[in-house]
Amino acid sequence: MFAMQTRALSLVLFLAAPTLLAQNAPKDYSALNGNWYLTGGWDNVQALDHLVTATIKITGDRLSASVPYRWICGTLSLGNQPEVQGKIAPDGSFFMETPTGYNPSILIKGQVPERGATEWRGSFTMVKIDIPLVQTPCSLPPVDFIARPLPPLDGTYFGSVRDAAGNTIGIEVTMAQGLPTSKDLGQSPDGRFPGLEPVHWVNTYLPLTATISLATDAAGPFPERITAESASTELSSVDGNDYELSFNLKDGSTLGLTGRRNNAAGIKLDATLGYRKDPTHQWSFDGTLTRTQPTPQ
Repeated sequence: MFAMQTRALSLVLFLAAPTLLAQNAPKDYSALNGNWYLTGGWDNVQALDHLVTATIKITGDRLSASVPYRWICGTLSLGNQPEVQGKIAPDGSFFMETPTGYNPSILIKGQVPERGATEWRGSFTMVKIDIPLVQTPCSLPPVDFIARPLPPLDGTYFGSVRDAAGNTIGIEVTMAQGLPTSKDLGQSPDGRFPGLEPVHWVNTYLPLTATISLATDAAGPFPERITAESASTELSSVDGNDYELSFNLKDGSTLGLTGRRNNAAGIKLDATLGYRKDPTHQWSFDGTLTRTQPTPQ
């Protein structure tokens, strides 16, 4: 009789084991990884005074994100790219926030989407932007949003940029965007942010590789066509709505291409091309690039 009871108990434990293992298995929050449009700008004509995007990286139940924002406060146009960090609760709710003392203070709350989902709901709050000569600090009340993925900046973009002297440079740049990456920057503060609590800073971004080709006339800084590949560092990356590319040329000079998408699809990009030969020879050109050849998936 005892043997039969033992075998029965063993069978029950055997059948229950998969359920117990599933309950104890780490939860998958990877649906949050990626580049997200949160609120304002293109998709909400009633909220053109602000635009908030986020690049999110999940590590276990921890989140880190870069949160580029653009915000009109009175007559001022404000913008920055703060880093936020947070944690996911067992029920899938999460928060991300800037460290205590950071100006402005940013808080993002949300719910982890189901696997395969392309949207998630949350709220965004930004307070206490102290601006010299402005008596009342700017604050953005809590905004509820539905986050949607930003298409990658993959493909070939063409266009031209011009400097203040009227010199024009033709640009062809082919980009490929990678997966969310985070880099540990170590403990802070280091004197840059007085009053900021000690915190482990993490830089979150999407790697961006590119090949650029420039065409110019003899009057510009480049006497002939230049082709270069981007440097493989966090200086070549996508952060939410913003992008930057760094190129090291054979003669030791450097190129930088920076800007932001001016529509959610990323078909058109605002672009600033910076060229530095030495401290006394630097140029800056501005213009727009248009994607005409998306990279095949």
